[in-house]
Amino acid sequence: MANQANILLHGLFFLQYQGDQLIVLAPYHKKHEFKKRPQHQQPPLDPLNDEEAFANLIPHNIKQAFPPSMPQFDKNETGVGDLVPKQKPEKNYRCQMVLPWPLDIDVIRTRGRMRDLKPMLTSRVGDNILKYSGPGLGLVTVLHYETPDPGFTISCFAEHMKPANTNEVNDALKDAGKLFANESKFDLRLREVNRPIICPDPDPLPPKITRYQIIRDDEHSVGEVYDSKDCAGIVLSSKITGDKVIRDDEPPAGEVYKTKNRLKTFASDPANCVQFGVRG
Repeated sequence: MANQANILLHGLFFLQYQGDQLIVLAPYHKKHEFKKRPQHQQPPLDPLNDEEAFANLIPHNIKQAFPPSMPQFDKNETGVGDLVPKQKPEKNYRCQMVLPWPLDIDVIRTRGRMRDLKPMLTSRVGDNILKYSGPGLGLVTVLHYETPDPGFTISCFAEHMKPANTNEVNDALKDAGKLFANESKFDLRLREVNRPIICPDPDPLPPKITRYQIIRDDEHSVGEVYDSKDCAGIVLSSKITGDKVIRDDEPPAGEVYKTKNRLKTFASDPANCVQFGVRG
């Protein structure tokens, strides 16, 4: 009997079907945290491997479309070309996964709106995203498989630990251009990052996601995991802080919660960061 296997992507990852494989790449960015978290694990988390492999995933024989709530753009219409992972000495990625076709691709943490992802008005990639994506926006991608081995759910993070301003987000997007055959054509930049906060979905999660044995805790960002609280002020674990949740009214863009050691965690948002599907 096959068991459930889920790879959850948090932060800046790009996905493209190439032949009978799904290529998943995260660009290197000096201000991103690259961690992985098996379900229920508490900090400290292990770093992501440069080549993250998962054995004995059963390939599906149907290519699943990227869901509309995942930002996506066409490689030909934008001119960016394929994702092209490069090895040393000019390595252009921090994490690569070469996966079989998944049984399902979906998104969770889904209460966002694509219109809150605000690309520069001159961005051809940005226009293409708005053409093919939305109106909803999910911040965590679920790659669902079956496996003959024991089942698992693992979160893979490539995102800021703390709030990112517009320049920091655009620096990460600039680094992402190095993943593509035509780096200069990847012109996605954001004109602002003052957007609504997207909290984890309320329980119960959708029946399909629950059937995959994914839980609400799997939606948390790396900052929330390390701070042990999410944007709703829900204490995730007393192991890290155990102190009282104190509301801080700044900044206006969302809700912030402090712990005794003054570490701040902002909930995930459309700029920090999302996954992108490469079509065509």
